[in-house]
Amino acid sequence: MPVGNYERLRAVKDRIFFIQVPPAQPPPTDPGTPPAPSRVLHTYDLAKREDVVLLAGINNYTLNQAGDKILYRAGPVFGIIDARPGQKVGDGKIELGGLEMRVDPRAEWKQIFNEAWRIERDFYYDPTMRGLDWTAIKQRYEQELPFVAHRSDLNYIIGEMIAELSTSHTYVSGGDSPDVQRVGVGLLGVDFETRDGYYRFRKIYNGDNSAGDTRSPLTEPGVIAHEGDYLLAVNGRPLRAADNPFALFENTVGKQVILRVNGKPTETGARNITVRPIANDIAGCVISNGSKPTGAKSLRPPAGAVVTCTYPILRLPVSTRSLNLSMRKRIRTV
Repeated sequence: MPVGNYERLRAVKDRIFFIQVPPAQPPPTDPGTPPAPSRVLHTYDLAKREDVVLLAGINNYTLNQAGDKILYRAGPVFGIIDARPGQKVGDGKIELGGLEMRVDPRAEWKQIFNEAWRIERDFYYDPTMRGLDWTAIKQRYEQELPFVAHRSDLNYIIGEMIAELSTSHTYVSGGDSPDVQRVGVGLLGVDFETRDGYYRFRKIYNGDNSAGDTRSPLTEPGVIAHEGDYLLAVNGRPLRAADNPFALFENTVGKQVILRVNGKPTETGARNITVRPIANDIAGCVISNGSKPTGAKSLRPPAGAVVTCTYPILRLPVSTRSLNLSMRKRIRTV
């Protein structure tokens, strides 16, 4: 056998199965595209002293007990094939599109907790568990299980329990964590300022409405909005200077939103306009003023503040300079 990296050795009868790991490859040009599987499954015949490639371009494999069937994974593809040469990815593919399973997370979390405790009990290097009453420790921490609401909670409890051993390199991580759907905040491509108890459009960035990623919602055809207009309400919800203006734009990206605006801070003469907020207005701001705004949009601006395009830059009175030093990069005093 040539020199190389080999792993996942399995011996069955007169053959050895193993994976050949190729040398490290440069990362793909597109960071969002994972590299294609490139491992190669071999079998070595001990009687014939012969190495044969069974399957190329996979991530991993496993054998059945008899050694005549192989379950492999190649990216999103799973398949079961005979343990003989001449196979290719896609052979014996298993259709998993309709596969469903009912899961009871709390029952799983209890089982995981118990198994983690047993692993330490059975395999810890010191049979006396460093003099600790390991059963009592389990009873202490399992009282927290009814309050676990997420896998990270469970990992924390297991970590605290194992920490009782005061042993390094005993880590807890990973597990099945559901994907959290992120809710985008719609943006208008404007600088807000507070005046007379309301927000108003201090500056409207023009952007480039010929492209979707640089458009400016308040300058699109049919939208009549002016710099200096007051924003009185969003989808019927009143907006005042004490409110966070971005809170009213949660989950509005690309959706029609009705803004109540007026040239004066009053309902008299106010009008409704319909806009479609965007997810990111950095590009539109750069096109308009040639510079990228900085700051943090989660801050609630006090009276007299100016909230700039995409991320608020708060121009505050000198009396606010006693604020936390960690905010200095996000706040400009005047």
